[in-house]
Amino acid sequence: MVTMRILCSMIGMALAIWGAPAHAAGDPHLSPSYNVCMKKAVSTLDLMSCIQTEYDVQDRRLNDNYKALLKNLDEDRKRQLQETQRLWLKYVEANCGFYNNPNGGSAHRVMAADCTVQERARRATELADLAKME
Repeated sequence: MVTMRILCSMIGMALAIWGAPAHAAGDPHLSPSYNVCMKKAVSTLDLMSCIQTEYDVQDRRLNDNYKALLKNLDEDRKRQLQETQRLWLKYVEANCGFYNNPNGGSAHRVMAADCTVQERARRATELADLAKME
């Protein structure tokens, strides 16, 4: 029981340090329920459940906005967007994967998972904004 409290405290501190601006201010790219869920979470399992739910929301947004932008582009711009998206996916995998320190425990897994959500949310918004300009 003490170990779980220590673990939750460590995860809370890590998220406070790493994700404070997004969670505290209610990041406009994320769904409001994500902030509420993360504040209520008391265990790693709770945190990962919140993250998975938001990941699904943001991944859907990302795919919908990508498709919406893609359909408005000529063939050259479509290829350019597809290549850009492939490179972006590699970046997210590498960048967020770096947070997942194999020696860092569950706090690092939570930070890596949250990173993927944050990146997807930002990219989904970016693609929506680009679609408005096309």
